[in-house]
Amino acid sequence: MIAHNVSSQQVKELGIAVFNCPCLASDVSKLFDVYWQMGAPNKELPSSWPDDLSTSYNSNNPMDVTLNDEHSAVYFSVCT
Repeated sequence: MIAHNVSSQQVKELGIAVFNCPCLASDVSKLFDVYWQMGAPNKELPSSWPDDLSTSYNSNNPMDVTLNDEHSAVYFSVCT
């Protein structure tokens, strides 16, 4: 039997579908860009992220959108 050590650094998967909502798609795109940069070989996290990856949306300031004719407050958060 072969034992596998799967650490949190080996595999990250995330799938999000956003349709007809450019504001959500833009924020999700930033999230994927961060994951892409973090996944580079021997990559260290920067002390601060570039401004083009920043967002003003968070748990204290969610994005107001209408989804399926319903008002929604949305933000994306990642925890590893």
